[in-house]
Amino acid sequence: MNFYFQEEPVIQSYLNKITFQDLKPDFLCIKCGKIFQSEATLEDHMTGAHSFKQNTFTCVICFKNYEQRKQLVSHQLRVHDSSKKTQCSKCGKILCNKYSFLLHNKKFHPLMPSIN
Repeated sequence: MNFYFQEEPVIQSYLNKITFQDLKPDFLCIKCGKIFQSEATLEDHMTGAHSFKQNTFTCVICFKNYEQRKQLVSHQLRVHDSSKKTQCSKCGKILCNKYSFLLHNKKFHPLMPSIN
């Protein structure tokens, strides 16, 4: 019994079921999860739907885009670096840096003028 010739119709029927669509990779939008058939349609989607520009720098944590690398680094230090965060002793809010803490205090906990 020759198994090669018996298996061939099974393989051939499987190959006949594979379509071009099965062989194409999918391109996933990291912003909204939509899947596109080509890189070009994904780029068009990103430009139109998410105001994405080529040659931008993207934060890998929150996916915000910046035109310059130094803007991205500044964002990551300000927003995602937990060593710089300060907690407000009056309301418990956690602020990303000393400057934000000062603005928060000025806006939400201003010093009350003393009444003589």
